[in-house]
Amino acid sequence: MSRDKPKNGKWDAASEGKFRMAAFMTKEYFDDRKHRINSWCKNTPEEQCRWLFEAVKVFAGDDYDGVTPGWFCTEYNFNTRLSPYLTKQNILIEEDEVTYNPMPWKHTYLPSEEFDEERHGCQV
Repeated sequence: MSRDKPKNGKWDAASEGKFRMAAFMTKEYFDDRKHRINSWCKNTPEEQCRWLFEAVKVFAGDDYDGVTPGWFCTEYNFNTRLSPYLTKQNILIEEDEVTYNPMPWKHTYLPSEEFDEERHGCQV
């Protein structure tokens, strides 16, 4: 039996370490992209792990027995499997589609609007 398979329902220390690394990498991945996660998504650690497993499952297809804990803690997994999966599921918004306004409460004047200095309390 391979060391990447659970024995008696328990993973060995090396495999458990890979899952812990995958958890750390998953948190970092989603923290770096939190502004790109669709607002309707329930963006919790549990959901993030579910999305990671689903992405691997889709990529592995029928060869799911070949998946090892090492699959979950590689940059390749996050860049080549998870990102396209999340984009296809409309969970992750592509970078060029993101519209982010850090101060949504602040009014922006359009070029066609006249700026009334007196109304806005400005003295020139």
